[in-house]
Amino acid sequence: GVFCYLNYLTPTFVIEKRVRQTPDGLAIHYTIDNQDKAPHRLRLKVSSELSPDYADVLTGGHGSLSFSMFDDRCPGVLNERTRRGLMLKPLQDWTKLEHTVNLLALEVWLTFEFELAPRSAQTFEIELTIQRP
Repeated sequence: GVFCYLNYLTPTFVIEKRVRQTPDGLAIHYTIDNQDKAPHRLRLKVSSELSPDYADVLTGGHGSLSFSMFDDRCPGVLNERTRRGLMLKPLQDWTKLEHTVNLLALEVWLTFEFELAPRSAQTFEIELTIQRP
């Protein structure tokens, strides 16, 4: 199944987010639609709170989680106790990466930049996959 919901709506701009299940996790598909007669630059910051094996993190605390780069380009979080991870695989290059520790998860932010022509749309996708030991 696919879940679709509107993230952001103005008279000239729409950002739509669709989430679908894949065999290894989720795929998050974004459509950015510039309905204006003028071009626009857009900086979009996508936040993901990741906690692989959450039940284990309840026991081990957030100290069992570490930020990781999978395949040298895909950010994610590794549970050091279970060796399972969650990897974000953006299908478009990001311009900035940030991460921080939350109570029982790590939060990862990816920033993307877009140049949108008048009355045009762009799409991009981020895959969230489970990394098993």
